[in-house]
Amino acid sequence: MKRMFANFNSQGKTVHDTINDFVCSKKGKKSDNTVKYYEERLKAFNDYLQEHEKIVDIKSVNRSVIDRYMNYKKTLNPKISNQTLNNNLRAIRTFVNYCIDEGHIAYFKVEMYPTTSIPRKPYTEDEQALLLKRPNMNDCTFTEYRNWVIYRRMA
Repeated sequence: MKRMFANFNSQGKTVHDTINDFVCSKKGKKSDNTVKYYEERLKAFNDYLQEHEKIVDIKSVNRSVIDRYMNYKKTLNPKISNQTLNNNLRAIRTFVNYCIDEGHIAYFKVEMYPTTSIPRKPYTEDEQALLLKRPNMNDCTFTEYRNWVIYRRMA
């Protein structure tokens, strides 16, 4: 219930400062790669807020701002997939939840884009037989032999 009853204690707090506080709160709790992921995604989001939305105060961040940011990402790269957009949104959603918990912004939900997974085609019997065939030990590479051993173990 903490998210629904935020006390808005962000008197004049900037988005940049809040991002720095968020990243500092994740250091030590998350892996270095995760912290780097947050820093990169949120830096791009902050740059967009300053350059295109002219938003500096954290209280101005809301769902429509995030939607406009995602539309901006789509205009930069029309072929961008929903999965890639969701990768960006995950960092923003975590940041928004942090801001809500800290009382910087009012509660709202960050919606993810729907994704479709492409089913993989199983191996045919001929392909399986080829994979099970022992490689020639005189001219095969290590990776060929390793993959053959792995596949034999799984079969």
